[in-house]
Amino acid sequence: MNPETAGRIAEDWKAFRARLRATGEAVQVGWFPYGVFGMPRDLMGVEALLIGFYETPDMIRDMMQHLTTLWIRLWEHVAAEVRMDHIHIWEDMSGRQGSLISPAMVEEFMMPCYDRIADFARGIGARVVSVDTDGDCSELVAIMTRHGVNMFFPFEVQAGNDILDYRRRYPTLGIECGLDKRALAASIEETDREVERAGAMLRMGRQGPGFDHMIPPDVPWERFAHAAHRIKALCNEAGRE
Repeated sequence: MNPETAGRIAEDWKAFRARLRATGEAVQVGWFPYGVFGMPRDLMGVEALLIGFYETPDMIRDMMQHLTTLWIRLWEHVAAEVRMDHIHIWEDMSGRQGSLISPAMVEEFMMPCYDRIADFARGIGARVVSVDTDGDCSELVAIMTRHGVNMFFPFEVQAGNDILDYRRRYPTLGIECGLDKRALAASIEETDREVERAGAMLRMGRQGPGFDHMIPPDVPWERFAHAAHRIKALCNEAGRE
């Protein structure tokens, strides 16, 4: 994968810059499948990748470093044209029991790449470096916040995540989502109780309220709309305070 391959960046920069001047919108790079763990996992399959950490560790390191080089080179093209605000890294590397690899392996294999991304972000003035990982992300938050990550989501409740507890432990961390999606399928009363947690988080700051993953198919549209309108109202109230 050569970052200089012709046609890799097809953006009409003149039109893009004009749109930004008109709208003032932020610029984010990354998303699926930009993940130091996530992309090799999708390329190899989870079982092959996990075995690779033990049987072919040099290959895994090389893949992670090569992908990081590719992304940074591409992002350099974007940063040369417009101000970049946000770099997002998609990992999806934890489950109900925590990280799919040990904290020691996260540090050894992944964090050198995160350090490079964080250095790049600081160099161009990008204020947000975020990570998307499902499941119990407590081990990953503890490690990655030491290596430049300052926002996480979605904080799945059924995996044991409590965003109020994370706020107490990480006062400056950007926290997105973290409301239990199962409440939407339960009742209007449980939905309202869950949404009130967003109000408490908004009062403490650095919160992007939302439910903790894809909305289940058994959720009535009217209840989802009710929750969305209530969350919008809470955001407006917080903005006036």
